Amino acid sequence: MARPSDASSWVAETRFSGVLAELALPRVTVRDLLPPELALERGCGTARTYPLLTMFGEQTGSAVHLASMKVRTGAQFHEVLFGIRCLVARSRTPVLFIPLMYCDEPVSRWSGNALYGFNKRTASMEWLGTSFVVTPRDEGQVAIRVGIDVPASRLARRSWVPRMSGLTLLGRRRDGTYARSAFAWKWSDASVEPIRVVIEIVGGLLPGVGPTTLFPPAGRALCVRDLVWRIGWPRPSSDVENHHDRSPDVMGMRFGA
Repeated sequence: MARPSDASSWVAETRFSGVLAELALPRVTVRDLLPPELALERGCGTARTYPLLTMFGEQTGSAVHLASMKVRTGAQFHEVLFGIRCLVARSRTPVLFIPLMYCDEPVSRWSGNALYGFNKRTASMEWLGTSFVVTPRDEGQVAIRVGIDVPASRLARRSWVPRMSGLTLLGRRRDGTYARSAFAWKWSDASVEPIRVVIEIVGGLLPGVGPTTLFPPAGRALCVRDLVWRIGWPRPSSDVENHHDRSPDVMGMRFGA
């Protein structure tokens, strides 16, 4: 992916502290999260399962880039992200498609939906000890409970991260159009440690995923602090066929909620 080469090419950045984990879900479940213009990547996952990236935690140090200036906003909020490494069916280009996010900050939620097509939904989120609890606004129940345990080994294994990072982010706006955006993770200031995670899903967090308990495979979960996220301006995705004026309830998920 051609990344922006200087600060003026980025539009915003934050410092993320939380958990990165790669879940192994049934291939058919992950496939059903993709619109028809996208396809699962061969050789990714196993014959039965396919990886789904999840990231949850707190965003701090928020800033917007104006020309060569970085302007601090003071915004501090929580987010949950789900990402699928997949292929654009027409061009076979790998992208990281974002089918769903949760966010408790209104400006980030609006821009993520209107500009980037990330389907950010409203939820209350907080850390309760070593547990991260997410309660979507409309459901009125806890949708995710996460338990964290730090193993004895302090060696952080990140061999699975590169295949998820460095990809163009792809989102789908409410009107059915797609938007690409450059995205980068800056690891130089981050602290990283391997963890064991259990993720309990209560209710309809993702279409096709009922109440369940998920355990990321060994070595597929990291606790990070001060991992810088940078995102570029959204731009049209010329190799994905856009379908305008579709229902806003794409794949059963309500945009802008």
